[in-house]
Amino acid sequence: MKKLLTILCVCTALLSSCSGGVKDIRLTSFDIISVTPRGLNELYAMVELGIHNPMVAFTLEDARGVIKMEGQPCIVLSADQLLVDGNKDKVYVLPVKGRFDETFNPWQLLSLLKDKDFSRFTVDVSAKVSLRSGIGKDIVINDMPLDKLLRH
Repeated sequence: MKKLLTILCVCTALLSSCSGGVKDIRLTSFDIISVTPRGLNELYAMVELGIHNPMVAFTLEDARGVIKMEGQPCIVLSADQLLVDGNKDKVYVLPVKGRFDETFNPWQLLSLLKDKDFSRFTVDVSAKVSLRSGIGKDIVINDMPLDKLLRH
């Protein structure tokens, strides 16, 4: 009985010391460092993500996204795996690959970038978040306004 009580006390102390939860993870900053066109249909970008993670380390993998202009797909994105350190606020550099959707006219994008009006754009994003133990969860965010993301 003493051993069981001791184990329960240790478990309670360990659990109470874990201050953060999944809902406490947040994006603290977002910045596009560079965009490099590759041919007529592809581009590569380097993106900085500031992440506040009060939990254990996790991996972000199979990240995919679609940037849409007025509901029509214009750029399809994919990113490499990202290892997020536990119990840290840190800025990560993430390489992103993109290609123009077949139905989108890339010249249209040039005029929009000149005006810097991103209110007509939305983003659909999906990724898998996994712990080192292999336990994971798919995350899907649809129709997030791009100008909201760029304000971080």
